[in-house]
Amino acid sequence: MPAERMRGAKFCSDFRDHLSMIKGGWTLFNAPTFAKNGGLVLNGTTQYATIPLTKELYCSSLTFHIEFYPTFAANEAVFRTFYSSEIGSTGHFALQHTDTGTLQCYNGVTTTTVLAAVLADYQAYWRVNERNVLSMSLASGANTMWLNGYQIKTSVTAWSAAYANLLYIGMFVTANRWFAGKFTRFYLGHHTSTLAEHQAYYNRTMWNWEDRCLVNLPLGVGQYDPTNWRTLDTSGQGNHFTLGSGGDLGYCPSQGKGKMTFDGNDWLQSVDRARPPGAFTALFCGADKSGATTSYWGTQGTSNWMLLRVASGAYRFYVGGALYAVSSAFFDQRIHTVACVYNGSIAQVYLDGIVGTPSAAVAPAGANSRIFVGSNPTPSQFLTGDMYDFKYFEGEALNPTAILDYHQKMMSRLGAEQ
Repeated sequence: MPAERMRGAKFCSDFRDHLSMIKGGWTLFNAPTFAKNGGLVLNGTTQYATIPLTKELYCSSLTFHIEFYPTFAANEAVFRTFYSSEIGSTGHFALQHTDTGTLQCYNGVTTTTVLAAVLADYQAYWRVNERNVLSMSLASGANTMWLNGYQIKTSVTAWSAAYANLLYIGMFVTANRWFAGKFTRFYLGHHTSTLAEHQAYYNRTMWNWEDRCLVNLPLGVGQYDPTNWRTLDTSGQGNHFTLGSGGDLGYCPSQGKGKMTFDGNDWLQSVDRARPPGAFTALFCGADKSGATTSYWGTQGTSNWMLLRVASGAYRFYVGGALYAVSSAFFDQRIHTVACVYNGSIAQVYLDGIVGTPSAAVAPAGANSRIFVGSNPTPSQFLTGDMYDFKYFEGEALNPTAILDYHQKMMSRLGAEQ
């Protein structure tokens, strides 16, 4: 990510799926699997991954950030390896969970322990089968380890940089000691870090604008929960949306691969929400097939905000009243991204990453109300077409760079024209 490159990143891997890891140079051993929403899943007995290294570990200061979901408890009396490196006959570099529950980081040359957080240091912060972020900042005489937002260990142990030929994820180079659970991210940088940087990783605020969503509806098969009449929010906020009225199939969009299809009588809705407290952003990706008629893409009360496509093909974004920002008109049935941005005084609408005509706007002034996708608040004037994604932010007007990034990511995901 750009923020990481500026910090001094030398190696980073998101363990998304088999294909991306193989393309990235990884070798997978004994057929590890991948979680539906991303992540390398290791069985704790035979599976691991390796990748060649050059001088990634050869530096006087190093930072590691590791995102993982362990299936073992902190006090399990078994050795478990996060990573280790091969350095010829001169030793190894490793981070492991020991059979006494210690989180132990080895030196890169002499196999000296650089950091050792005992069970009492971190057990209260360890989360089984949930997301964990462990970070280390290593520099001779100033070494620190953090877990899930908390500092758990420091040391002044001297250590030396070392060459490494191979990085092992999930296995100790000489004695196995397999990891059990899921890895989602591994970062190595040539710099020291701080508690603030660790917390930025843990809170997902450092490098990914998408992680700041209040609502994130990918609308894929994996996020479809028909038993409970809802599509699932993946933001971590639990803001799931109900399918139609929550009990009538006639109002439910049909589920397809990576999309929901609205037939002109369907919608999604949230629970009642307070009006936006100031700046906000709503992002949509869809293909409008309503024809020469008005169709609503998203609303939260007539006096809060609305996005609709009028018969000419232009998209209008209303905030707080009758004034609106407007896009160029594209009267077609192709896939488009639409971004609605209000910064506290100005409303702007972006179509495929390109800003339209802005408008001065008053602040949202409506009562608490539901957010609708595919309908107005009545509901009526429904969308006919496909919806691929909906994201919503409060307190933030996304900048043009992030909006263009959203458009490019969606087009890449869907294989659509940009």
